[in-house]
Amino acid sequence: MVRAVLLIAALSSNVHAEVFRPPAGERTTARRPGAESILPGGRIVAPLGQTFSTGPGPFGLAINSRGSFVVTSNGGPNRYSLTVLERKGGQWRARQIETERGRKEQDAEDWRSVFMGLAFRDDNHLFASEGNSGRVRLLRAGSGG
Repeated sequence: MVRAVLLIAALSSNVHAEVFRPPAGERTTARRPGAESILPGGRIVAPLGQTFSTGPGPFGLAINSRGSFVVTSNGGPNRYSLTVLERKGGQWRARQIETERGRKEQDAEDWRSVFMGLAFRDDNHLFASEGNSGRVRLLRAGSGG
């Protein structure tokens, strides 16, 4: 029995370790919007379907009941905005609704920022939370007003 264990131990030390490589192989990290991209760990990601650019830091997402509007709230560094995707005639159109930047004076009604909170009231009207101000704004998804 002892000989069998020693024989197995001796033979197993000669077994070579399996070589593991990331799926990307030697290719370096690459960001290619709308195409196959390589992550820092060597993993490969590829989009399924059509892709659209948003503002920086898209943390909130809302879709209306008909699926004709998709809105993201973008809280990137000092660049607050909403990205509105609207489907008309089978085509998607993307546009940005941005807060005003660089103004010293702000009116009480000025839109200052956005946070993750988005919700459609109906198919055309959207509630968007402003974050630190504690306010919630009601917008028309089609016009942004």
